[in-house]
Amino acid sequence: DGDIRWDEILFGESASRIVVSVSAAQQANWESYLKKSLGESGDTWQFLGMVGAENLNLRVLANNDRKILDLTMAEICDRYRNSLEARLSHL
Repeated sequence: DGDIRWDEILFGESASRIVVSVSAAQQANWESYLKKSLGESGDTWQFLGMVGAENLNLRVLANNDRKILDLTMAEICDRYRNSLEARLSHL
C-alpha cells in the first residue's frame, strides 16, 4: 500500500500482532496448525523470515516489495548499544 508510511509499518499498533519463532523442525507443523485454525497465509498470518547468524541482514519489505529496512545484525547491535552515547556526544 503506497499510502502507508514506513514508520507505521514498523511500529504501528493497528490490530493485534504477534511474532512467533519456531524451530525449522516444527515449521511445517506450525504452518499446518495455522492453516487449519486461520486459513491460508495472507490476511491472518504470514511467514516473515528466518533467524540466522550475526552476518545476516534484517530486511523489512512493504507489501509492494519496497525495501524499508536492510541492516546487518552488527549494525543493529551497534545502533542499539551506542545510539544514546553518539547522540549525546554532539551536544
